[in-house]
Amino acid sequence: MGGRIRGAARFSLGLIPALLLTGHAGETRAQAHLSTGVTYKLDTVVVEEGRPLLLDNLDLTIDAALEGLFGWRGATAHVHVLNNSGAQPNLSAKTLQGIDNIEPPTHHVRLYEAWLEQAFAGDSASVRAGLYDLNSEFYVSGPAGLFLNPSFGIGPELAATGSGGPSIFPSTALAIRLKIQPAPKMTVMAAVLNAKAGTLGDPGGIDTTFDEGALIIGEVRRESRVNLNLGLWRYTGPGALAGRSSQGVYGGIEARLWGGGEGGPAAIGFVRGGVSDGGATPFEGGWQAGLVIERPLAGRPNSRLGLGVAQARISDNDRAGRADIGSSETIWELTYSDSLGERLTLQPGLQWVNRPGGNRAEQGGAVAMLRMQVAL
Repeated sequence: MGGRIRGAARFSLGLIPALLLTGHAGETRAQAHLSTGVTYKLDTVVVEEGRPLLLDNLDLTIDAALEGLFGWRGATAHVHVLNNSGAQPNLSAKTLQGIDNIEPPTHHVRLYEAWLEQAFAGDSASVRAGLYDLNSEFYVSGPAGLFLNPSFGIGPELAATGSGGPSIFPSTALAIRLKIQPAPKMTVMAAVLNAKAGTLGDPGGIDTTFDEGALIIGEVRRESRVNLNLGLWRYTGPGALAGRSSQGVYGGIEARLWGGGEGGPAAIGFVRGGVSDGGATPFEGGWQAGLVIERPLAGRPNSRLGLGVAQARISDNDRAGRADIGSSETIWELTYSDSLGERLTLQPGLQWVNRPGGNRAEQGGAVAMLRMQVAL
């Protein structure tokens, strides 16, 4: 294990000069209707009293305005390359939901996203097609994005579907997405995605057969003083488990509770959740709730403090015949994020896992985390 940690650390240190050089190149290309982005995350995770484990995530993105490059009005293109390396701390934590949102099941350099988008109807609608991250637009909550636990990104009842997961981190699938804004502050979205996720860099590469069917999803969002969203999803084929289709619904609410004037502290609360029929997923549902304090420290305009809880409800199919497995797994998270300069962000966090894996005999354990993020 010590060798893996030292290897990840050497990779991280060697990457810093490359990040700086890439940042300068991106600024030059942006003037020609191209923009590049580089984000590097290095997490240090300690599961109870174990050794520190290191894992990292590198995102390289290119966005192109095709009207400026080729005269293709209303068209944009996006390419995203992803690399992960290092340890897998959830092997020690043994949770169902995971503990770190940059921990993949396997390590590969992947073409994470590659899509074209065409706007129309006066930019009030658009169509996007290609390799597409479902969770980049669906099942998203702004304040929930602060937290490091994966369940705050997308609910476990949907995240666990598909033979290799749906089209989310770390592997996407071919998809087509329609977005319409019928009124100010209202958005309607729908997408059809290959039920089998797989991209360049994965074993087998991109699946083009759609033999496992498709995932169909729709969502309505309303943004105002109180933000609301409601989504529906359904698999047309067997999904993850042979002979069983799956479908579900999710929704959420988030609102500013107080503050925010003249750069002072502000509090944002959120509650969201989803349920499924328990067919192609081991979860019949899940929910997350939290409170995020913006600018909790005077003189720290980019500081954020969050307390959240995420619970996964285990389906009857996965509990059948197992007296040792309870109905749920619950994870609490306390985290603080602050920037040091323009490019570096540090985020320590602490998670408490109650009955990891739903095991009635496991009372729980603590997980300490520190994320370093460099963005260019």
